[in-house]
Amino acid sequence: DQCATGVTILVEPDHFFYGHVTLEDVPEIVRSLASGQRIERLVLGPEELAEP
Repeated sequence: DQCATGVTILVEPDHFFYGHVTLEDVPEIVRSLASGQRIERLVLGPEELAEP
């Protein structure tokens, strides 16, 4: 259930998720999208995306 990870953003075309996103993270996310860099502290791993 993705609700457990709070606000979640799917980033395409790289197909990964940012989770536990807060309003304070938004400027950093915008910069990362422009530069093509991931914010590793926000990337959800497979264990967080797995169905219970």
